[in-house]
Amino acid sequence: MQLTLAIMVACAWIGEDEHKDFLRSLETGVEADADTDADADIEPAWQQIGAGSGFACALDHMGLATCWGREDSGQDDPPAIAFEQLTVGALHACGLEADGSVTCWGADHYGETKPASYTFSRVSAANGFTCGVRTDGELGCWGYDYAGLMSPPQGIYTGVSGGSFHACGLRADSGIDCWGSGLSGETAAPEGEFRDVSAGVETSCGLGSDDSLVCWGSDDEGQVSDAPGGPVLAASVGTGGFGCAVEQGGAVSCWGDAEALGPVPDGSFVDVAAGYSHACAITADGLIECFGADNYRQVSGAPTGLPGEEALDADGD
Repeated sequence: MQLTLAIMVACAWIGEDEHKDFLRSLETGVEADADTDADADIEPAWQQIGAGSGFACALDHMGLATCWGREDSGQDDPPAIAFEQLTVGALHACGLEADGSVTCWGADHYGETKPASYTFSRVSAANGFTCGVRTDGELGCWGYDYAGLMSPPQGIYTGVSGGSFHACGLRADSGIDCWGSGLSGETAAPEGEFRDVSAGVETSCGLGSDDSLVCWGSDDEGQVSDAPGGPVLAASVGTGGFGCAVEQGGAVSCWGDAEALGPVPDGSFVDVAAGYSHACAITADGLIECFGADNYRQVSGAPTGLPGEEALDADGD
């Protein structure tokens, strides 16, 4: 009775929007502010996607991560922190916060979840190691020190991607440098201007400034020769010997050792992530579709609706 009276009194002095914020603060214990109003205007949607070995993670419109599938090392339990960027490696994942700090979770066999003491603008979780672009533009890596992985090239970079045993960085002049194991030519990046790069198991691919897709490295399963030439909107090379891309028009295509993936879903997509034996994509409507192996429920365990919808359905609302 006292709570009802308090609400009625408060409503007499505040407008409709403030009333909603006031009720929300009573339910959550968090005082509403201008940022809360701005967040409420954002349409719910999955914004980023990543796939690893038996698990996947997605970032929602509020910057919160959701993970599903493999859980033997806590891969499915991301911290309740708002992230600007999400990245998924073989058995761990990391998120980049607005202040440049990095938080990782999952397997930590080589220290891959223990970030270096810098602030970063980009980060990439890989196979037992993690690399990031520091806020000064230099590269920094931590974790498995194989074939010189912990000694990235010097220079100014804007992007980075870690694979199984090598990594590639996107330079400020739009060129690509790769390092680590290069037994199949995966570190021999071609000349050209690129806007993104993705490193896989023994193959790398670069997305050109003209939206063309160029791949190099091992081609024993068509990882290079069968890649779509473009135009490509987004591309991802997995650690299972295959890659996937969102082509112009929104269709997803996969190539290389991709038989285990089965049929690629139809529809219009905006992003795709290739893992070890499965892949996940974000539709133009902000939904998630995963396909491929499902031994850890990395496909069937994916969210089936927009962020927040499943929680509401569980409560019967």
